[in-house]
Amino acid sequence: MIITESLAKGLTHRFFSEAQDIISKSLKKLEKEAGGYKNSKSGWEKYVGKARSILQNVAISFYEGGSKTSPYFAFVGLSVDKDREFNSWNEMCLSGEAVIQSHHPLMSVSMLFPGYTSEVN
Repeated sequence: MIITESLAKGLTHRFFSEAQDIISKSLKKLEKEAGGYKNSKSGWEKYVGKARSILQNVAISFYEGGSKTSPYFAFVGLSVDKDREFNSWNEMCLSGEAVIQSHHPLMSVSMLFPGYTSEVN
């Protein structure tokens, strides 16, 4: 197979489009699932377990820390930056975003990702 410049650009666009779609769907699912857990230690543990399973395809790493009374959950999630400027180029890139959620209060996904909307593009 010969990869031409046009084919390479098309595959690049498809890659970023599919990546953004998977990330958006995962975050939408996490936002939907997050509301169903009680604000308790067992509810927090269930939420973290569910978040790990939902985000496994879009997160680079996970970390749980904190004390028994103030636990937190952190992960580095992938994000698509559509207008990254580098050497005066305006190109898309895939990067990581660190996110930390604390047990008190349990924040919604839209609070964690300010640019996130519930709509899947």
